[in-house]
Amino acid sequence: MYRYYVKKVFIKENALAAKIAARILKTDRVAIVFSKTIYLHNVSAKNFLRNTKWVLHELKHIQQYETAGTIPFILRYSLLSLKYGYNNNPYELAACAAEQEDTLFNNYTLVY
Repeated sequence: MYRYYVKKVFIKENALAAKIAARILKTDRVAIVFSKTIYLHNVSAKNFLRNTKWVLHELKHIQQYETAGTIPFILRYSLLSLKYGYNNNPYELAACAAEQEDTLFNNYTLVY
């Protein structure tokens, strides 16, 4: 018998990694994913979860980590950012496209 498992995704507020990313990206609020956790800076989990497109964007990154593996994803993401820039990184373009994929919510439970 086939069983479908919903995976837990953790949300951490006031994260140092997200604060550093915000400075690098020169933005006020940021969400950054490492493995199965979404780290937030300058936004509460409650407000983050109200922004469906933003949540779907980050869930796509979770899915990308699952597909590639943690270290390979980080290496590829970094190299692609150097080659194409942040906005044209294929991983970012795929995450932007996923902002319309409500089905991603079926695969994950968000925990904060």
